[in-house]
Amino acid sequence: MRALIQERNNTNERKVNAVMQKISQQSQDKVGAGTVCFGELLLRITHQQDWPSTPHAQLFVGGAEYNVSCALNMWQEPVHFITALPKNAIADLVEKHIKVQGLSCSLYRQSDSRLGFYITCGGADVKSNDVVYDRNDTAFSQLDSDVIDWKKTLSGKRWLHLSAISPALGINAYKNCLEAAKTAHELGLTISIDLNYRQSLWKKDIEPCSRIIPILKYCHWVMGNIWSAESLLNIQTVPELLNGDKRQYLEHARYTADKILSMSQSTQHVALTFRFDSEQRGIDYFAALINRKQSASSNTFSVKSVINRVGSGDCFMAGLIYGQNKGYSLQENLNYAVSAAVGHFQESTDYTTQSTLDIKKMVNLIE
Repeated sequence: MRALIQERNNTNERKVNAVMQKISQQSQDKVGAGTVCFGELLLRITHQQDWPSTPHAQLFVGGAEYNVSCALNMWQEPVHFITALPKNAIADLVEKHIKVQGLSCSLYRQSDSRLGFYITCGGADVKSNDVVYDRNDTAFSQLDSDVIDWKKTLSGKRWLHLSAISPALGINAYKNCLEAAKTAHELGLTISIDLNYRQSLWKKDIEPCSRIIPILKYCHWVMGNIWSAESLLNIQTVPELLNGDKRQYLEHARYTADKILSMSQSTQHVALTFRFDSEQRGIDYFAALINRKQSASSNTFSVKSVINRVGSGDCFMAGLIYGQNKGYSLQENLNYAVSAAVGHFQESTDYTTQSTLDIKKMVNLIE
């Protein structure tokens, strides 16, 4: 009987592996001239406000570039995600999860390393001081800068997406991002960067601008907000334009975008989001998309009930890539990205599971 059970288990495992292999091959086949996202995959541990009285927490798979990859994959856009994982059982489960998603990926497995994670209270903002990060000595931060053949990896692709979080994680991560951006530029790819700023991830002896500006000079699309641009690029905010009036916030967006455009001749588009949280009103959200010839701004979305604040910016960035690939106008592109971000406030996961139909229904409400 024991032998029969063991044989049945072995058969089931072979079937699962065969299905996963097929899914993995299908995801590889559909990448084509798509987007490559490079960044750290990590775990989010979320507890509720009454923890530890109520000893329950949820564990999510996430990470800025991974979230962008998942959104594009959900929207049937060819995409390939690149990261590093440790060699352990948890990483094995994460790899299975990615393959079941049908997400094309390159996972560089590292010995003597670990997955990064962070802990947050349910519904909290990842920029909050209440978030606790543990991302030292992770597989991604330890990935040597000569492991990835970027020319081979990026050949035939259309777009490379990075975030400003990665360079904060260590010299190897910074060198990988810089080499990826430089190679992508040489190959003629469109390059984007999300100016995510997490103060606790930057060591005190490193000026963020010393690592972000060298990458910025290769980037065609820059996404962020006026405050992250101040922290990462030393573009000072103007107090006179921060009095709570939307018109003046948009004027500040134009000012910040012009500064970014003057810093990088490669940069053609700057997207800046504005999100204001209030216990009474929930979230007010709007954005601006600016290029060297024109600009667009969105309506203000007021979201009274928020399930999750994590990943909305990644959803916005994925929306920009999607809209650009579809040939949307500046305003159409912005409307899609904002609608995607706002819709994600109602999801518990780090990455979106909204369909393009879901998002376009919301777009239709504002056009």
